[in-house]
Amino acid sequence: MYLGLGALGGWINSGFYQGSTAAGLALRIWAGEAPSSIAVVGENVNSVTLDYQVMKRWGIDPAAVKISEQVNFINEPETQWHGYGFYLIAAVAFIILEGLLILWLLHLLRQQRILRNQTLQSEARFRGLFDLTPIPLCYTLNDGRFVAVNQAFTEVLGYTVEDLPAIDDWWLKAYPDPRYRSSVLESWQRSGFMNSDGIPKAHERRVAAKDGTEHVMLIYYNFLDNYSIASMVDITEHKKMQEMMVQTEKMISVGGISAGIAHEINNPLGIILQAVQTLAQRMRPDFSKNREVAKSMGLDLELLEKYSRARKLNMFIADIESAALRAASIIRHMLDFSRMSQSHRLSCSMPVIIDKALALASNDFDLKKSFDFKKISIIKHYIDPLPDIECTETDIEQVVLNLLRNSAQAMGADCEAPRIEIHLSCQGDWLRLEIRDNGPGIPVDIQRRIFEPFFTTKAPGVGTGLGLSVSYFIITNGHGGKMSVQSTPGNGTVFVIELPVRSNPEG
Repeated sequence: MYLGLGALGGWINSGFYQGSTAAGLALRIWAGEAPSSIAVVGENVNSVTLDYQVMKRWGIDPAAVKISEQVNFINEPETQWHGYGFYLIAAVAFIILEGLLILWLLHLLRQQRILRNQTLQSEARFRGLFDLTPIPLCYTLNDGRFVAVNQAFTEVLGYTVEDLPAIDDWWLKAYPDPRYRSSVLESWQRSGFMNSDGIPKAHERRVAAKDGTEHVMLIYYNFLDNYSIASMVDITEHKKMQEMMVQTEKMISVGGISAGIAHEINNPLGIILQAVQTLAQRMRPDFSKNREVAKSMGLDLELLEKYSRARKLNMFIADIESAALRAASIIRHMLDFSRMSQSHRLSCSMPVIIDKALALASNDFDLKKSFDFKKISIIKHYIDPLPDIECTETDIEQVVLNLLRNSAQAMGADCEAPRIEIHLSCQGDWLRLEIRDNGPGIPVDIQRRIFEPFFTTKAPGVGTGLGLSVSYFIITNGHGGKMSVQSTPGNGTVFVIELPVRSNPEG
């Protein structure tokens, strides 16, 4: 017990060991083991313990102690690294690890910088291609926000990103008609955007531009990770061309049978006209032959005339003749439709033809029955120079008159400040005539059929449905020109005629 207090040491025991052994014996007895069965525990010293400081004081070299058993030293001075070696090694390892981590982070930063530069370059290339693509493009995030639209998108439809903050704004502006908008949404949800081969489907839609004009677009959708890109192809003119080709085919087919129909109807129609005219002649009391026959029969022609007037027989005869003449006019239009005019073509001035057509329209009896054509403001916009064209003057005059009559009838008597604008200009090898009105416009479904033979929206007895079809035939087949209609419901209508400019062989 004096070890560490000045004793050198030796074969010694410790109070801790003795107490621990005694506690162990007590626990065995507590557990029920009989004390008599527990052997006596003696001293069990198997090591030598020496005080290093006492050995140094007495000059004993610790290395010279030669004992076979294990020797323990107390109060031995610690080495320079004792107690701090672990911390030093840990610090060195931490520094090395931290250095490697810094190098790795520097490598990542460099890679990130390279990737960022590549991303910026790719984005710049994408943005350049996106803006320069000639078809309308837009892309949106998955939450419906518009990210960008390209220049073609704005040029065709007029919308910018500011006009379309979200996809809901697009639905409302591009499809203003609620019923059509609902059908578009339903069809898209039903049909999906991909076909069985994984290729984006093309959806044909009527899209309203910012200025209210309508475009027929083929819309493709491509879905990426966080956004989608929509590309659009404006096929408005293509659709018009298709409809015009279908229209031409219809008119060719109708023209093939119109001549036969006309000849079949002309014969009984001629008999009706001849009979009604003869009937009217033979009822006249001032004809000597009528008076002679009536006298031989004791018939008073003056009384007969009074009777026919009282019973309005003369009006019935006039109505029959008027209806027959109207039918003859329809037949004549059908024949005009079925064959090209054989009239001799001359060099004609379009302004002169227009003036003649305006003069006829102002004296048109059918128009005067509805309203006075002279109350319509006629505005002319002629852009010089205007070359003469080779045409059949009466045919072109009839076409212009038909268009003037259609515009006047469309505006009607209820139109406030009715106006017809006539634009005439030369564009390259074509003379372009536009006849505009400020009437109610033409619905889209009617525009597709407006040049069909016998198609009319007028009341029975008012129109035959041949005026525009014959006009179209005269312009396209008779003169090698073009004829089309452009109209927005509520914003008037414009008919466009383009005729090729041909030099006068005599000039």
